[in-house]
Amino acid sequence: MNQVKMPEIIWAFNGFATEIAKVDEVAIGHVALRGRPDSDDAYEVVLYNSEGEKNSWSGKPEPAATAHVGPEQDKATFLKMVEEALERGTPSDVLTIMKRNLQRNGSFPERVRFNWGFHDGTAEAERAAVRDMEVHQDRAYAHGYVRGVLAWKNLGYRPETSDEAWSAYQNHPIGGHATGKLPEVSVATPVSSPKAYRVEVSGGGDLDKSPGVAIFEVSEESARNIVKLSSVVRANDLSKVEKYDCRAQYLQYDPETDPDDALDAGEENAVRSECDMLVVTDDAFYFRAYVKHTDVAVECASQSIAELAAHFAIPFEDPRHKRGNSSFPTM
Repeated sequence: MNQVKMPEIIWAFNGFATEIAKVDEVAIGHVALRGRPDSDDAYEVVLYNSEGEKNSWSGKPEPAATAHVGPEQDKATFLKMVEEALERGTPSDVLTIMKRNLQRNGSFPERVRFNWGFHDGTAEAERAAVRDMEVHQDRAYAHGYVRGVLAWKNLGYRPETSDEAWSAYQNHPIGGHATGKLPEVSVATPVSSPKAYRVEVSGGGDLDKSPGVAIFEVSEESARNIVKLSSVVRANDLSKVEKYDCRAQYLQYDPETDPDDALDAGEENAVRSECDMLVVTDDAFYFRAYVKHTDVAVECASQSIAELAAHFAIPFEDPRHKRGNSSFPTM
């Protein structure tokens, strides 16, 4: 056990870092570091064994070991936890770190919610889960799940800037060995990268916590679907069509334009939503939703379908051009 080497931790704003901790080159498991409220230098370390017992209600792994450690005894306590966890079964391959920073005005944690959807056990089990997503009926959910796995885990990118991770998924180079090592992800150049959006959000009423910006991406496949939906609107003389789509991430403050406010808000910067919809008209699309547990609706600024189609070189006849053409027949 003396060959355990603590991983180098890479911190990213509004995200969590993922690294591998190994014993004799074998990965040892999930670890979450959470700051204690009574000390800036102490952390609660929880080692999760995802092949061990699961909580009957949530389905999440039960902690295999827990300890409070400070900067001087991190390694020794961690090694002890590794020994305890290894006695309970086969460990998984992901080390997840979350750090609570209480030094900035002593207020909010500098971390994101721990999303168990990105951690499904061994490397092979996780790759199998990703393969299952390829045929999942809810494509928005599947794409979001895979973007999380590839972007946050394998390549360390934030979802909204992880074109390379997304390209790797689209070209299906998922491989590797079930030895606890991360799969080697080869990055292929796509025909067109997903189009990323950061748009203003309206609505929210008098809520104390309402979104001001939404972040989302549209892949080529989704763009083609949006173009098809717009043709349905025109062909049937509709005002719009809607479909469930939860890809938009709603934030109070944009980390790029308002970094200080976003940092102060911490995990509270994210605004949870429900009844998320993609709305498509004859020439535009946007997302709308309700702030979770309220009847307050929020809506993204509408985006041009013509611009989206041009990004992917998808044929699209902008109806606005027809409306501006006097020779176009009117009803």
